Amino acid sequence: MDLKDKNHSKHKLKNKILQAGYDFSSIEGSGQSSDTLLSGALNFKQLANGISFHFADTYESSNTVSSCEITDLISFNILFSGKLSFAINEQKYHFDATKSEKVFINVINGKQAFSRFLTIDNSLKKLNLSVSKEWLIQRSLNDQEKRFISSLFKNKHAVYELKCSELLKEQALQLCSIELNDSLKSQLILEAHATLCITELLSMLKANVSSRVNSIESLVEKQKRKFDKEVLPFIQGGFTVKQIANKLGTSESTMQRYFKQHFQMSVLEFIREKKLEKARSMLVIERKSIGEAAYYSGYKHVSNFVTAFKKQFTVTPSELLKQHRS
Repeated sequence: MDLKDKNHSKHKLKNKILQAGYDFSSIEGSGQSSDTLLSGALNFKQLANGISFHFADTYESSNTVSSCEITDLISFNILFSGKLSFAINEQKYHFDATKSEKVFINVINGKQAFSRFLTIDNSLKKLNLSVSKEWLIQRSLNDQEKRFISSLFKNKHAVYELKCSELLKEQALQLCSIELNDSLKSQLILEAHATLCITELLSMLKANVSSRVNSIESLVEKQKRKFDKEVLPFIQGGFTVKQIANKLGTSESTMQRYFKQHFQMSVLEFIREKKLEKARSMLVIERKSIGEAAYYSGYKHVSNFVTAFKKQFTVTPSELLKQHRS
């Protein structure tokens, strides 16, 4: 990789995050003496085979929070050196590789709020490889593999910490040493080494969570219609359940049965949940006030919004914001 010093301002860092495919990003920094948030090598690349590649060998010169939304993916991380902190929804995580390498894997099911914390005077070197949930499903060709992938995505998010094997370390360092350019040879080599790393990481993860596989249902989806996707455009329209059913050309009872079967909730409960998820995004990503988020969610009184929010996410809006701030 190109390790020449490069300075990254708030604007430049946000553009890199957007170019990497993460929408609704926001960055808030403090404590820096200049416009530079971090310096060093920072590379994002979407490979043609569907793997997202991210490599950083940087010095962090500010206390900064970078937030975005991530959805339906598994993120493999090798922290070679330095410290790394991040939050997913209401939970915060910290990894320290000052003594030895750390390996951690984030599994994200659905759309979740993610914040990464930069820390002043922190020198960090890490490799991140991410693939979508669909990427894994398409490559799972037998029932055992399908059950394993299903077990990974049974919760809204999960974080696993693994030991860094010598084989993985060697593969990761080889991947990080590949010169990034637009040549066909470079792209094929990068894809091959990235795939090898993911293969090793999945094998390590499977050994770590194998006891959970048997209790998970098959991934095969037999339902022809996915009413949850079709209902989304009507969420902010103030439509009744009956009106939504009419617009979708189905009966209210059919739609209710679908949500009870697949989500163990009514259509109204689903709509309320999606509004609260959007409110969470407004607070963390868009930096809206609690009052604005409450208004969006249809609550006339902030206190009622706070109660519903805590019931949904186990934390109040204020507590969530604390998790996603420096």
